[in-house]
This record gives sequence, C-alpha cells and structure tokens, in this order.
Amino acid sequence: MGYYLTSTPTSVTFHVSVISGRTYYRLFIRLSSETQVLQTINIPNQTSDFTYTVSGLTPGTSYTCNVGHFVDDPTLGGMVYMGGQSITTQTYPSYSLSATSDSVTFHVTPGLGYTLYMLYLRPEAEPGNMIVSALPFENVTAPFSYTVEGLSSGTEYSANVYYSTDWDTVEKIQLGAQTITTEGKAKPSKWAWQNIATGVSVPKRGEALAPVTATEWNSFCSRINEFRKYKNMSKYSFTSVSSGTAFSATIARQAMTAISEISGHGTLPNKIEPLKAAFWLSLASSLNAVS
Repeated sequence: MGYYLTSTPTSVTFHVSVISGRTYYRLFIRLSSETQVLQTINIPNQTSDFTYTVSGLTPGTSYTCNVGHFVDDPTLGGMVYMGGQSITTQTYPSYSLSATSDSVTFHVTPGLGYTLYMLYLRPEAEPGNMIVSALPFENVTAPFSYTVEGLSSGTEYSANVYYSTDWDTVEKIQLGAQTITTEGKAKPSKWAWQNIATGVSVPKRGEALAPVTATEWNSFCSRINEFRKYKNMSKYSFTSVSSGTAFSATIARQAMTAISEISGHGTLPNKIEPLKAAFWLSLASSLNAVS
C-alpha cells in the first residue's frame, strides 16, 4: 500500500493504493526547488486503487509530491501522510547545432526513454550529397555532441536527427530538419611591398631580388596561399628562394599562376618586368582584389 509516480514531459501521475478504512485522499505537488504547493487535489469516497494526473507541467523539472489520507471526513482532522516523493518530468528528445568555419557540431539531448539516435548532414544545395548518413549512436542516456569536420566555410548545411527504441522493428522518428551556415573565414590582410611604390628605383637587370628580399618574396607567396585557403583552395607549391637568388621568370610565373586560379583576382601583369615598379605593384593589387 502507498503510492508511486510516473511522468511525461508535461505531467505527473499519482498511482495510489488505498488503505483499508481510509476513503478520503489529498494529493500535493510542488516544485522541488520551492516550498509553496502548486496544486492540492481532494479525492473523496475512494475505496479502490486510483490514478490522478497533474498536467501542464514543465519538461525536465523536478517536482515533490505527497499523499495524505483521512477516514472519511477531512474536517475531523487526523490526516496521515504517505511520505514525500520526488520525480523529474521527462524531456523531449531535442538537438541543436553550432558551427565553425569548417565544422558543424550536433548537440543531442535524449528523452522519453529513446536510446538510439542517427545523425544526418548534407549541403543544403546538394540534396543527394549526404556527408553523414545513418550514423548510429546506441544506448544513449545522457546528452552528447558529435562534430563533422572538413566542411566548406560560409556554406549552408541541412541537418536532421532520428531516434528510435529499435532500428529493426520500430519506425525511426525525426526531430526535424535544421539548417546552419558555417562561418566565413577571415579575409587575409592586403599585401604591400616594403620598399616599392610608384616611381621607386628598381634593381638593374640580373641583380638579385632587392629591393624585394628573399624573405619578403617568400612571405608574399605565403600570403597568396592564405588567400587560396580563404577561398577553400589547395595550397600552391612555391619554390622557396634564399638570399642572392636571381628573380627568374619561373619564380614570377608561379606567383602569377597561383593568383590567377583564385576567383575574383585583379588584373595580373601583362609581362614579367621586374625592373619596373608597376610589375610588383600589379602583382600585389591583383591579389588584394580578391573579395
């Protein structure tokens, strides 16, 4: 004899076993974090076991309950309590998404006793290109996260989560599609030569890279690769130069080719003319034009 509790996300049900000779019952429920009673329910003339459901509650919330009983008339006093019990209302399965420039993370909260979950992710513009499909998570009883990496920046993706109690015999239930856009990568800063400007003197033919040092040229090539990464392109393999290296057409063409492959680049030099400041400035401006 006594009582026990069950819950849904929005209700708590009292299951009461009556006590011989006691026909009047009073049910109490309150938030476990507070002392004030939310509801008091009087159940008179009760001679057999009964249930009573309190609705309109909050999912994932702890409630404390009690049951009191009288002989048959509460005005006579003598109520006896069966003892307080606490229960937390169930939660609905749910999920949220977060993103970086190259990843999307699923944050899944299980609920309603469902312990099997599958995650789906694809580019929004490519319905047939499923990146994560039917990835099973089993025996899930606590919130978990899963990150899909290697994605494109600034791209919208469509996600969904399915849950079940048995993949083989029970239909999968979907939580609902959500879309999220990966963050755009920060655009690299514009390039400026340290010692070259319009009208500046340039080295004589056959001299080394001065006033563009080997270090500065290698840095310029690295900046080109930063722009390529910004545009989700592969890294270009440049020939690294060292102090005293003569500026050759091969070295120049590597930079021009690497820039020409980047969408949105500016006008490249028509000729390889390292004796003219305009050549160097045109190289820089063609890269800086990338949006």
